[in-house]
Amino acid sequence: MALRHLGGACRATATNSGMATTPTPSSISALSRRTLSHFGGGLGGDFPAGSCSHFQTNVGGVKTPPRCEYEIEGCHTLVLVRHGQSEWNAAKRFTGWVDVDLTEKGRLQATNAGRLLKLHNFAFEEAHTSVLKRAVRTLWTALHSSDHHWIPVKHTWRLNERHYGGLTGLSKTQAELELGAEMLREYRRGFDTRPLEMTEDHPYYTGDDRRYRDLGKLLPKGESLKQCKERILPYWYESIVPSIRSGRRVLIAAHNNVIRCIAKHLDDISVDCLRDIDIPTGQPLVYNLDKVTLQPVGEPDEHGFRGRFLEDPGLDECPSEYAQVIHPNEIIDLESLRAEAKKLGIDASNIHLIQKCPETNASFVPKDQRDLIKDQILGEQGFLCPEPAKDFPAAPPKYREHTGF
Repeated sequence: MALRHLGGACRATATNSGMATTPTPSSISALSRRTLSHFGGGLGGDFPAGSCSHFQTNVGGVKTPPRCEYEIEGCHTLVLVRHGQSEWNAAKRFTGWVDVDLTEKGRLQATNAGRLLKLHNFAFEEAHTSVLKRAVRTLWTALHSSDHHWIPVKHTWRLNERHYGGLTGLSKTQAELELGAEMLREYRRGFDTRPLEMTEDHPYYTGDDRRYRDLGKLLPKGESLKQCKERILPYWYESIVPSIRSGRRVLIAAHNNVIRCIAKHLDDISVDCLRDIDIPTGQPLVYNLDKVTLQPVGEPDEHGFRGRFLEDPGLDECPSEYAQVIHPNEIIDLESLRAEAKKLGIDASNIHLIQKCPETNASFVPKDQRDLIKDQILGEQGFLCPEPAKDFPAAPPKYREHTGF
């Protein structure tokens, strides 16, 4: 892992070190040019590499999340993530506005995207996505796995994928054979080349979808990348930019061409260089934007791209912040236990396995008895449980596991 200091920010470039990456063609993959891996110290320098999202307590007792190690002072942080692999991504078909779902691999990518955001201590106040299932599900899943269930989410058709018009549903391999590689390349990678229009007799005609019934003349029948960008920017300026300027941390879950258009807008990428930029599925992309100009901070790569992808192969090693086990003897002392038994009308002599520590005059339970305490003193819901009455037969072992008796 080679580290480079770019524009005051620490950047990392992946080398052949066995790190898992999303397999994308090297000729068009932005991931192969700019992968930001988790590294010791981060940008803030206060949090160790691999640290999870544990909350810290202020002097006033209020819990606040630790600082994200990839935030830069004087900058806003924007994170974009392309949806996980969809059914038609896997089948290599032109998808556009067809509402296909994620594959199982895509759902795992979405889960890992959220876990990765949590690992790096990203905290968001709002999220934006399209009205297409693959992006919506990716956002839901990422919010779930990063503990952001509660933040407001805004949906808009303006963040839909580029509309591929008459090409929608075609196999890319078959289209190349029938249309020719040159024409297909212009349709896919040309900036101002509009595909054949989608007609009303198209099997996947989108004009009848009730999500778009109020669009009228705004409803596309096929878009060039330029038209896609023009469709996105009104929403960018009206809804996203004001939130960023107000200091709200924004997460956008969208589509390949939508994120490419936003990257072109932010980085002012040339049309020729834009052809070589592709966004991998399920990989969070981070921009640090100057608070005054909203221009990306840091030196661009050879294509003018300043976005940085997060990656960490060690996600499974990050423990849950709720993994710590609390044993009853750590929170219950003998006097409190007797008082609780009296309040509940329970004979304290029936509550056993608590030994008094003579040195400290406090309750003490040997480690080898802690599991027994959990079962026999505290029930499933945390209530005190007496011994089973001696004149009743003991419950079967399986039942005892669930009831504490």
